[in-house]
Amino acid sequence: MHSWRTPTRPGPAGGVAKCGRTTGCAIRLGGRLAAVCGSSGSCLGYDDLRNGQPELDQPANDRVNRVEATFNGRRKVCDVTVDKGVLQLTRPIEEGDQWPRVQCSICGSGRVTFEEPVQHESTSSIAAHRHFAWEPEWIRGSFTVAGRCENPRCGTVFAGAGSYSINYRENREVEYGDDGPHYSGFYQCEVLYPHVLLLTVPESTPPDVQEAIHRAGRVILSDPGLAATALRSGVERFLTHQGVSATDEKGRFVSAAKRIKTWGEAASGRREIARLFDAARWLGNTGTHEDSDITVEEVLQGVTILDEAFHRIYTGPDVDLLAQRINDARGPYRGEEQPKA
Repeated sequence: MHSWRTPTRPGPAGGVAKCGRTTGCAIRLGGRLAAVCGSSGSCLGYDDLRNGQPELDQPANDRVNRVEATFNGRRKVCDVTVDKGVLQLTRPIEEGDQWPRVQCSICGSGRVTFEEPVQHESTSSIAAHRHFAWEPEWIRGSFTVAGRCENPRCGTVFAGAGSYSINYRENREVEYGDDGPHYSGFYQCEVLYPHVLLLTVPESTPPDVQEAIHRAGRVILSDPGLAATALRSGVERFLTHQGVSATDEKGRFVSAAKRIKTWGEAASGRREIARLFDAARWLGNTGTHEDSDITVEEVLQGVTILDEAFHRIYTGPDVDLLAQRINDARGPYRGEEQPKA
């Protein structure tokens, strides 16, 4: 239950992986529930990935980063996979290039298709045209862009805006042509409404925890540090819901690190999840600093880590119970007693 990669095909013929569990196993890969195994613990789970089998097909451009994590006492380098469109949207987009099709944050299933941006050159940039040494790369301004969710049942309209500039082309074979340098426009998206979808949390996650994650999605394009801080606040709100107070009996502030430790030691099976929360806390601390240089890629590491933590907490128990009921019924669970074969 610890994989952060999504398989697109099964393993080698005849090879069945063993997760070591004696009951039905919930297999959640890439932040989504992929299957429920009811065959005496046989599954395609984390142990396979750790041992190198089966090989998984995962497009390289879907992988944002690699991070180290500890699972069951073993150090492991994990592929962090998030919506590649979010990362692409945080980088300059060259004029003429296709805009990333980010996941719709309203329906959660559709992709957003953007129209051609509209440029708005600034007053100072227009005035600079009169300078005797003026060059096209002096052009600066803003832009607006509209998009729409491709899901016909949704169709939500998105509005984006940001800065616009002219510079040398990135996608060119030669820098200079017969008419001089080859220039291109570049768009840096800084605002998108509705916001980008960073993480789909289980429905049972407390609403204010979900709101903290949505807040991170609202600001990640313009302020990665603030987004990291918002993710940390999601962890702290979760701890409050779990009865781990932010103040002690004398009303003194209790640090997030101590609260995470208290929660992790309160019950068995929590220590590994507490380590995930600690990682999000460290990223949030970095984002809070005045001179923070945290990057979007690093914030997305925190997103993936929280995705894993919340699904273990909220999705895992429910799915384990369902799998146990299916095993007990030796067939579909329909909420009533069934004769055993």
